[in-house]
Amino acid sequence: MKPYRSSGETDDGALLALLVTVLVTALVVGVVANFIGQWIRLLIVFPAAMGGLVGAAALQVALFKKMRTPLLVIGVAAFGGLLCWFTDFGIEYWRTRGDIRSGVAWVAAEVEAQGLGVPDEAAIERTIDVVLQYGAKEWEVTDLVIAVHLLDEPLSDATGAFLEPSPDPDAWEAFVAYVQSQAAMGTTISDVGRADEGNNIGAIGTYLLWILELLIVIAVAGGLAWEQVRQPFCERCKGWFDRKERIVAVAHGSQAAEVVGAMEAGRTDGLARAWKPFDADGPFIAVGIRACPKCSSGPRYVDIVRMKIKGGKAKRKSLRKGLVEAGKLEAQLEALTAHAAEALASEPTIQNP
Repeated sequence: MKPYRSSGETDDGALLALLVTVLVTALVVGVVANFIGQWIRLLIVFPAAMGGLVGAAALQVALFKKMRTPLLVIGVAAFGGLLCWFTDFGIEYWRTRGDIRSGVAWVAAEVEAQGLGVPDEAAIERTIDVVLQYGAKEWEVTDLVIAVHLLDEPLSDATGAFLEPSPDPDAWEAFVAYVQSQAAMGTTISDVGRADEGNNIGAIGTYLLWILELLIVIAVAGGLAWEQVRQPFCERCKGWFDRKERIVAVAHGSQAAEVVGAMEAGRTDGLARAWKPFDADGPFIAVGIRACPKCSSGPRYVDIVRMKIKGGKAKRKSLRKGLVEAGKLEAQLEALTAHAAEALASEPTIQNP
């Protein structure tokens, strides 16, 4: 029994297909998430769903393109999750800039009407950046502030208030200011349908919430992709092993170490030696066997598990996984069956007098 390791091979064009599919999916999911999030945003569930959709896209490409490159697939899926979250966050940023633009454009029209100048598009964008910085510092943004930065020259209003323009922030500084202002406002958390305004978790809580959401999106996206690329693949037939398992109960639940040792040693009588009578109502050791659907003589993928049937449902814990030669596995199972039948037949029975 030897561990299964992916070959690192893949179909032609798989990487390009993976990148395009995951990145497009990430952008679309981010846009849809932001749209829905304007009305409702469920903690944990929302980022998990976002990551799940991105991961599902990566999984399908990996399956269809037969990608046996775990690190590559997981890396692209995780990056897709990152892009998805930042798309959602970025759209909110540009929506905020749009709201600020409306106020700035109104002041620009007043400035032009008073013959003070004609602010161009670059001046409007620069002023939006300044307004974002004012918001981060919780300073009051008056029409005078906006006019000064639209014209990029000192001005005073009717009350005698005088103001000079501050240095122009760059695009990154404006974005950081937006993040700071959003965190300063905090995030309000409430139950769906509650009449009150809920609880505001403050700036630190908001930063932690953002980090948690980001990690969930990345982890779920990468985790789903990993679920596919770690599956066994038949290099001879160029296809994935069958998902269906053949489950064979082999021993009492206390015989886990013996069963694992027997499978690793590969001796024909190994499972027979490990066997002990057991009740299916209690824990028992079983082997789940999967095979390539195209070749009957190829290796089998074996999952040694501890199982317990409760309420009609099987609970299982994997103990060891790996590949076993088909002939050796069948010989072990035949020896186990013969030994168990012989042992059970030799047990004394109580007969009525």
